[in-house]
Amino acid sequence: MYAEIQSGMAALKGAIELVQAGRGVIDQAAMSNALYEIQQRLLETQSAALRISEENSVLVERVRDLESAAKKLADWEVEAAKYERTNVAHGVYAYTEKGREGALIDAIKMCANCFGDQSISILQAQHAEMRQRALMCLKCKSRLVFRSYSDQT
Repeated sequence: MYAEIQSGMAALKGAIELVQAGRGVIDQAAMSNALYEIQQRLLETQSAALRISEENSVLVERVRDLESAAKKLADWEVEAAKYERTNVAHGVYAYTEKGREGALIDAIKMCANCFGDQSISILQAQHAEMRQRALMCLKCKSRLVFRSYSDQT
């Protein structure tokens, strides 16, 4: 009977060791799964951080572009305020400096087409046929032909 109890105790001890060993395997598998899940979450977090960083870089560049455009517009408004649209001849308009004095023939004239595109291009005098005058924009190739300046009639 003592031997049977000892044998039962040994079997029980072996069963306990098997359960503990099995629990260790189960715990090891669970830990491996948990570590795998943590690694997956870390990779997802890194991917999201990289995506956010790239989006941020794009937005920073866009802000720089908008600030540059706003500065150019402000600079243009200051420059454009120095000029006024002038009727150079019947139906012919150009921009001249505000407060200019003297005859239109002597004034520096800017192309109205280029001025509308926020650019200043000086009109160049050219010879025209049949006693006419011509002004040519070398930038946009506009050519203004007229008989006489409006202040000469």
